[in-house]
Formats: sequence, structure tokens, C-alpha cells
Amino acid sequence: MSTHLARSTDPATSQLAAEQLTTAQTHCRLLLEAYATHPEGLTDYEACALAGLPREAHKRCSDLRRLGAIVFTGRTRLGEANRLRSVSSLPTIPFREDLFG
Repeated sequence: MSTHLARSTDPATSQLAAEQLTTAQTHCRLLLEAYATHPEGLTDYEACALAGLPREAHKRCSDLRRLGAIVFTGRTRLGEANRLRSVSSLPTIPFREDLFG
């Protein structure tokens, strides 16, 4: 995944905004991109690896869960050292028929 926050063709305002993002915000954005490309879910460490981030960035996954941007799926899978790791994914939005009459 790219770590560029603005394309050279983006307006100057987008480029300025990208420069003002903190490292934590940048990590969160890259992690969300990883989760978006894997709807089946990822462990925190898998998401970091796919996003090209250091393992220590897994702390941002807790931030994303607290904000409701990702949720635990209730599933686990084996990670490094044969330890079970929780799997998270982007939340699914249930269809509400009552909104459409």
C-alpha cells in the first residue's frame, strides 16, 4: 500500500491537509485500507503487515475498534508462535426495510 497521502494531481488544499495528518492518523488510514480490501477480516498484526506498518502499529487497531471503525468478528486464527489472534473487520450495516416503507 502506498504511504502517499495525496496524489500530485490533487488540489493544493488536499496536499496541505495530508501534510497535517499525524502519524497515528496516517496509520489508521492505512489500516482501514487493509481492512477494506479483506472483508473476511484480519488480525491486528495481519492488517499491519498488509498496510506496510511496523508491528507496533497494532495499537491503532484498538483505536479503530473504540471508534467503531472496525469490529471483532468473533472468530480467531492462529498467528505467530501458534497463538490465537482475534479477527476484526469493517462493520456491516444491516439492511433496514423500515426505512424504505
